Amino acid sequence: MKLIRNSLVAAAILATGLVAVDAQAKPQNLSIVTGNTGGTFYPVGVGLAKLLSDAGMQSAADVGGGNSNIIAISKGSANIGFTFSPTAVFAANGDEPFKEKFTNLKGIGTLYTNVTHIAVTQDSGVKSVKELKGQSFASQPLSAGSATFFRMVLEANGLTEDDLEIAVRGGPAQGAQAVRDRRAIGFQATAGYPNGSFSEAFISVPMNLLDIEDSTFKWINDKNPGLVRAEIPAGTYKGLDTPVKSIGASTILIVNADMAEDDVYEIVKAMIENLDSLKAVHGSVRGTTVESMSKIAGVEMHPGAVRAYKEAGF
Repeated sequence: MKLIRNSLVAAAILATGLVAVDAQAKPQNLSIVTGNTGGTFYPVGVGLAKLLSDAGMQSAADVGGGNSNIIAISKGSANIGFTFSPTAVFAANGDEPFKEKFTNLKGIGTLYTNVTHIAVTQDSGVKSVKELKGQSFASQPLSAGSATFFRMVLEANGLTEDDLEIAVRGGPAQGAQAVRDRRAIGFQATAGYPNGSFSEAFISVPMNLLDIEDSTFKWINDKNPGLVRAEIPAGTYKGLDTPVKSIGASTILIVNADMAEDDVYEIVKAMIENLDSLKAVHGSVRGTTVESMSKIAGVEMHPGAVRAYKEAGF
């Protein structure tokens, strides 16, 4: 993984024997892999890219997925990746959907909790996950962590995606469009709330969110403790009058273990010092604090991040 450095060149003044001291180099041309444009990873990633660029580290956000970002960071084709804490556990163990173990990943911070949304139209009459059998439904690409979590919910209820009629595979924006076009009775995503695609769908079509029952949660949590109990509050979306029980997964930022400690330190330091600008990007990040960023699950913290958090008092 190559980063282009933008440092002051040390100037040796031979006549006097004095040498100017290098300023701390900052990494440049950082690539950040996020998620589908209709999800939460992408807008937050765009905000992160702007934050880092404003701090003197030229950065750009690109689309990606919670699963595929693991591979991109491990192989060195991207510098910073968004993923879910339980996805990092799957990757380290080589569990599905991964075909090999990915052990060269380190974390640099936790941003917010994503919650699984399984939305269905009220006209469909579907009241539970089991009733999705045989229904036309919009799901996510296999590169998305959301797809993995949804398959786990189905499996806990004795179903697979083959038991559904998958009308389209895409991000939540594509899923919402499929519902509006009446090509699907519902769609799903694991995302921060309120999510724009779900907000738009609930405004356009009377919809419900399906509860993830206690027995389903226990089955999933036993498989991967990184998936925790979560709730989508009443009023989050139009017509959502009662809270919905679901599962949650932390959004974590990962880098390759080989990234230089100083580079990671500069990245995390910039995030700590400019967190307010990132919190203004999306509602899901508004509750993020430096303390919550410094607590990470699913992957070990990179030494450069540890140094930055310790310097900040955490």
